Amino acid sequence: MSAAAEALDDGMARTLRFLAVAMGLGIALIALVSVVFYARSAEAVPTPRSLQLINLLTIVSAGYALATIVASELLWKKMIAGAVAADVNMKVQKAFIVRSVTREGGALLGAVTFFIACQNGVLRAYPAYWIDLVPAALFWSFLYVHWPSLENLKAEVGGIQ
Repeated sequence: MSAAAEALDDGMARTLRFLAVAMGLGIALIALVSVVFYARSAEAVPTPRSLQLINLLTIVSAGYALATIVASELLWKKMIAGAVAADVNMKVQKAFIVRSVTREGGALLGAVTFFIACQNGVLRAYPAYWIDLVPAALFWSFLYVHWPSLENLKAEVGGIQ
């Protein structure tokens, strides 16, 4: 393991865990509110225009989620590269926040698309639009796999050095 990875501090990791929980819960709250609207949309009949909007948003959301995943990893590696023990905590904190926020953007667009589909009856008429929650599930998976524990951060930083 590199000297930079060994210099990481648990206080920084604790801060990142707090931010990760807040981001994950924000997306979960949007999904939960959407499900409440879904339950209330029993009589809603989607218009062709609303269906067209959800089609467009679903395609854009899926593409944007994929783009944010790729971009977030490229940004993470670029921001961490060359970190030395003196500045590694600051670089890792900034890089993790940028990587998470970038991915959260894709998840947020998917969750908002899901919310709109729940409101206007599109989801009830066409259950395939549950797929709009996939970007949120990918974001939660990212948080799970890259949970900012001190050990995980050391392994990731050590692997890039």
